[in-house]
Amino acid sequence: MPVNAVTQQMPARQSQALALLGYFYLKQGFPQRAMTVFSALEILDPPQPLHVCALALACRRAGRLEQALACLDRLALRGAIRAPYHLLRAQVLQGLSRSDEAAQSMLAYRQAIESHPAPKERRA
Repeated sequence: MPVNAVTQQMPARQSQALALLGYFYLKQGFPQRAMTVFSALEILDPPQPLHVCALALACRRAGRLEQALACLDRLALRGAIRAPYHLLRAQVLQGLSRSDEAAQSMLAYRQAIESHPAPKERRA
């Protein structure tokens, strides 16, 4: 079945269950399995940029840095650029020995963090 044949969006509960499985694989040290899950989610639930970001993370942990960079490029084309994107990109570029670009991404990460600080936790 061609990839373009998928026309219906995946139900949210199924997408969440698969994403949880992918994160479980990442947490347990199985990045190849996580790559499989998040690659499928990118096709089956395309509106979710977090799946592509998780796929990039899984690729980085599996040592597939070029593939991780390609995932990050797809995220950038979608306009899904936030602080974690810059941090992950800096890590991938450093792994590819592209230190100047990694430094620029790290600077962008710091600027993103400073311009959008995390909300403070409430104390009970």
